[in-house]
Amino acid sequence: MAPPMTSPPTRHDGAGPAAAAPATRGAGSETAPATGRDARLDNAKFILVTLVVVGHSVVPYIGEYTPASALYYWIYLFHMPAFVLISGYLSRNFDASSNRVEKLVLSLAVPYLIFWTAHQTIYAVERGGLPESLSVLEPTWTLWFLVALFLWRLSVPVWHRLRWPVGIASSSPSAPPPPTSAPPCRWGACSASCRSSSSD
Repeated sequence: MAPPMTSPPTRHDGAGPAAAAPATRGAGSETAPATGRDARLDNAKFILVTLVVVGHSVVPYIGEYTPASALYYWIYLFHMPAFVLISGYLSRNFDASSNRVEKLVLSLAVPYLIFWTAHQTIYAVERGGLPESLSVLEPTWTLWFLVALFLWRLSVPVWHRLRWPVGIASSSPSAPPPPTSAPPCRWGACSASCRSSSSD
């Protein structure tokens, strides 16, 4: 009686589909996973932050040394518009969902409150008391940018719904009219001339 016929065992020697799958996975594993960050934006933000430090460092010498004044005005000619441009680009996908609003509060509103409290504490120690107008809605020193960025990001869904957002933004007033008198000298934002006039 003849033995029953059986199929020959399958060999995985690299010629069949079973050997092609591991090769495909191996080729894919050589590609590094994307980090989701743009090195050019990171470098631009680093340069701009450095310019902020340099700009504030030369404030005491404005009016006394011409190179310091020239450097200060050169930095402020473009570095804040560049900050706004980058911030707007990174905020373009904000949709006002609960998760994004919570993240916005934790990343901007909470640090603002912490540094605002620290500024007021330092002011109280240096001046022997709190300022006359004490309001958390009044930013101290450079904290105005956190407030502005918070409001800008919240308004992103509104701009997405407008038909001509760039035209409307360009036609809106970008700055208030100049004051008729000099503003009061505030802690941390006083220039050399402001400090000298207030001490007289």
